[in-house]
Order: sequence, then C-alpha cells, then structure tokens
Amino acid sequence: MEYPSDSRRIAPLKRLAAAVALTLVPFCGAQAHPHMWINATVDFRFDAQGRLAALEEHWDFDEMFSSYALMGVTKQKGGGYADKTLQEMVSPWMEALGDPISHYFTRVSLMDRELPTVAPTEYSGRWVADSSQLGLTFTLPLVQPLALAPGQTLEVSIQDPTFFVAYDFTGENPVTGAPPPPSFKPFRLVNAPAGCGVRYVPPRELDWQTMARLAEIPEDADPESMPADLLEAAGQLQHRLLLTCG
Repeated sequence: MEYPSDSRRIAPLKRLAAAVALTLVPFCGAQAHPHMWINATVDFRFDAQGRLAALEEHWDFDEMFSSYALMGVTKQKGGGYADKTLQEMVSPWMEALGDPISHYFTRVSLMDRELPTVAPTEYSGRWVADSSQLGLTFTLPLVQPLALAPGQTLEVSIQDPTFFVAYDFTGENPVTGAPPPPSFKPFRLVNAPAGCGVRYVPPRELDWQTMARLAEIPEDADPESMPADLLEAAGQLQHRLLLTCG
C-alpha cells in the first residue's frame, strides 16, 4: 500500500526522530538525511488456529546513534546494560511511535485495505554486544487475528516517509557495509500453517537528483514547507513484506 503524502503525517514522525536522533545533529550536521539507520527484521506470529495474530519487529540502531543514546548510562560490571535501564529508555520512544499517524512506521493491509492493530504492550530494549548496537523489540498485534485465504496477500510496509530514519532488511551493517551473519533472515514465520510464505520487495531506487534534494532538507524544516514531490518520492522508500498462505 502507498503511504499518504499528506504533510500532516510528518509532524509526529519528526517528534519521534527528535526523541531518538537529536543527539546525532552535531556529528551528522543539520543537512544530512537519513540521521539514523536501522537494521530490521519481522516475525509473523500465528495463533493456535493458524491465524496471523501479530507482528514482532526487531530494530537494531546504528552504532553511532547507539553510542550517543547511551551516553552517560552506566554499564554493568560484566558489560552491557541493565534490562530496567533499557526499558526506561525505550518507553518514551514507544509512546512517540504510538501516535496514530506515525503508527510505529508500520502499516498492515489486506488487498489494499488497512488492518487495525493494537498498541504494543510487549516491548523491550536490547544491547547487542557483538555489534555495539542498541536494539528495540516490540509486538504489534492485529485487532482481529486473520486467516489468510488462498489468493489473498497481506502486505506489511515499513518506512519513515520523511527519510529521517532509513531501514535496512539485508542484514548488512548500514554504516560499514559488513555482511550479515550466515543465520540472518529478514523475516520468520512462527507457528505458520503449511503453505505460507513471505516475499520481500525492496524500496524503489530514486535518481541521484531526488536523493540529493532529500539530503538537503534540514531536520527542523517546517513539514508544511516540504515540496509535495519530495514527500511523494520519500513515500517510495517503503520496505514491503508480502505474506501469502495456501
């Protein structure tokens, strides 16, 4: 599905970006997009009746953001950070993500009809010691579990339409380009019926002129002043996961 290009969507996304990426400004500059990179994976969780019940998303923030988000936070003796500390850190992020317009940067639709979801109550911060990355995991339940009929396609689209946050589903390090571990999978099917599968559709490639124009938009720009064609172009940067069963 396409993200609406209405500029009213941008304000709450900016609030989230401010909540989790403002610390990057002195190092990224005021005219550098994206300001944050996220390695993401999605688990499709099915219930005992074989219905899709929820999405579980795993976000690993880039090393630079992780370092500055944790600035001043005391490590435990053995390294890493206390679960309580990480939970307190990510709670306001989840509140910002829960704005009904930004909606966790995630849209779920069935045959072009958006499906409602429940605000996550299961979420946690993580420290990935091997890659020095701060992580966030949250479960996004569907209001009504869905039994996919043969021929139906459920679409999960993930993106920040402002291009302030860039997602990556390849598992590569978004900064260094290091390859993913052999066990990496961009998605998993948990308790899925036989015959279910997911196809990943990457974002469309934009021409360099459009990318350059996106990069020139300052982070504190008035959303109402953003050109309509750039909002539309940024909307093409969504990552799509297409689920079928049967």
